Amino acid sequence: MATTTPPISAPFPSLEPILPKGYTLHPGYPPIPDYLHLRAASGLTPKTPAQAAPVAKGSWHGCYIRFTPPESTSDSDAESTIVGMGRIIGDGGWYFHIADMAVLPDHQRKGLGEAVLKHLLGYIKENAPKEGKGAYVTLFADGPGRKLYAKNGFVEAAPKQMGMAMPMGGQTSATVIGNYVYIDGGELSQLTDGKIAKRQTNQVNSTLSIDISKSWSTSDVEFQIIERPWASKANQAIWTNHEEGVFYVWGGKWLFGYNMTKNALWKFTPDGKGAGTWKSVPPSNVAGFDDLQQAEYIAFANTNTTGFAIGGVSTGWTKFRRSRNQVIPGMVAFDMKTRVWSNGTTNFSPFDTLAGASAHYVPSFGPNGIVMVLGGSALSVVGDPDWGGALPYDFRNLSFFDPETKQKYWQIATGDIPPSPRVHICLTGFRSSDGGYEIFMSGGSNQRDQYVYEDAYVLSLPGFVWTKAPDSPAGKRRYASCVAVGNRQMLSIGGTDGTWTKRDPAPQGLLLFDMTEMKWKDSFDANAAAYERPAKLKSFYSDGSFDAVQWSSDEVQQLFKSANPAPSPDPTAAPEPSTPVGAIAGGVVGGVAGLALIATAAWFFMRRRKRQQDVGSTPNSDHGGGYYAAVPSSKPGERGTTELPESNKLPPAELYPERQHAELGGSPVQYGQPAQQPTMVPIEMDATPARQ
Repeated sequence: MATTTPPISAPFPSLEPILPKGYTLHPGYPPIPDYLHLRAASGLTPKTPAQAAPVAKGSWHGCYIRFTPPESTSDSDAESTIVGMGRIIGDGGWYFHIADMAVLPDHQRKGLGEAVLKHLLGYIKENAPKEGKGAYVTLFADGPGRKLYAKNGFVEAAPKQMGMAMPMGGQTSATVIGNYVYIDGGELSQLTDGKIAKRQTNQVNSTLSIDISKSWSTSDVEFQIIERPWASKANQAIWTNHEEGVFYVWGGKWLFGYNMTKNALWKFTPDGKGAGTWKSVPPSNVAGFDDLQQAEYIAFANTNTTGFAIGGVSTGWTKFRRSRNQVIPGMVAFDMKTRVWSNGTTNFSPFDTLAGASAHYVPSFGPNGIVMVLGGSALSVVGDPDWGGALPYDFRNLSFFDPETKQKYWQIATGDIPPSPRVHICLTGFRSSDGGYEIFMSGGSNQRDQYVYEDAYVLSLPGFVWTKAPDSPAGKRRYASCVAVGNRQMLSIGGTDGTWTKRDPAPQGLLLFDMTEMKWKDSFDANAAAYERPAKLKSFYSDGSFDAVQWSSDEVQQLFKSANPAPSPDPTAAPEPSTPVGAIAGGVVGGVAGLALIATAAWFFMRRRKRQQDVGSTPNSDHGGGYYAAVPSSKPGERGTTELPESNKLPPAELYPERQHAELGGSPVQYGQPAQQPTMVPIEMDATPARQ
């Protein structure tokens, strides 16, 4: 950090009052040791040298104050001390945030803080563009500093605005590439005049990134803001190509149906510094791509070559002028190397209909890895989506498929079976050093009973055993996006309690979970040791419990037989990096839908008959999507029942509000239907008023 800039000889227009004798103000930034000392000694959150190193480069302007004792006979810096500082973070255009306002305790109450503040405000006044409505300046103030800031023109944003980087929001998509977490899309809820406005949420119209090369806490981690060239969407599929170091987003919904554009795939190329560029990627097979229906509430995952989008619901918020909500059967695949899109509804999809589920690619098992699909419901393609009457996928009979052959399998899990129905869960995974793999799951909601979950579980593979983890410290939460960060921590981003009307108890909408310690934490440790299975899970594989697993078929056992995670001969060996794939499934579609006068009983009968043809087909109706709930047990492999706290239930009006559609009418392009599915007979609906 520069320290050679001479002192200010003449004040900026707003630099008042004059500094006391012995104090001089300098543009620039204090050296790293002084910066760290100033923050810690003045009561700000301590930082590390690695965190302090980018401060000068990442700031728009800064200043610091030196004190030279009056009795000193030298102008040398060696006899002076840096006693105060402040800086501006901003885009140089209209938005500026004042940070690191700090004065050493022995030098406080001398007007130094005000001198720093006035210098920074004066610099903005002189150097920010004069066009437009002027600069917008923000800061976060603690109690003692409020009087100073109010004196210099600042007013409290609350209740009209809330000082939160990510207030109660969700339906974002997230991934990790290199040293950064990238967060795209979603929606936020904020207060206006102390109340939630009629339009409860707004789009997040920027891509955000978080640096995970250094440690931080959830309350003070800084987000880097990246411009995106199109309007924000929620519930997008996000596919990450770690070989090329890029990611793609597709599908999802335009919030409230605003700023809708045609079907497009977007590719983000990071610059390695937390920023990057977006570019629209044309498909190799244009006609096939144009026929695809963008959907929300899809389950998505990817290998390093192929992205998958399973099921979902197409609505008036996913395609302009769409006349009705339509459940989308089957699966779409995107080849990230050839840019060829495949519609697997009729020829390779492992599923009929599936909405609100989450998917995760596990590279550890089988010749091609497997894609685990958890949660969600099988909605009928007939009529308006009926979430309350839909057949849920439970967490005892688990479905997964080979991403190359598309062969679907199932396996019965044991342990602390999570209750169901459940959609919109937070999901990510970790590869252990002994050849196994753990999937972390938390939150979600139950549309049938209007209930939001706050629990968390870990599914251990290859044992297919669930273990109950501590409940979320932020309470019930759905719509969160989860990624694996560092060696062993899960980062949960955003989410809501189902109402959009309360301030998020999670600092900046972020939660962290240490997989080795099985504890929620409020800080990210960039130097944490490699992930090792907790003792409870290790015992499952060492006490003979794994040998007693009852496999659904010889073929399923063959997939996992080479991955019996016996204790590693080198317990300090670092795990091989996994491919974290966020999987966020959206909410329930309400609103106006097309009518279809076909009995649903026939559809369910045909769906069940098709399931019997799957490998390892479920032998009876107690499994394979039936409602199943279990009490957390103290030992993996045991079952029980789970009571749903009454406090987590939602009033019906706050579950999924009815949506409005503009200029309804017409026949939208649909996926091809499997031969055993009944033919849709749509009835055209009257138009509703166009959106403003």
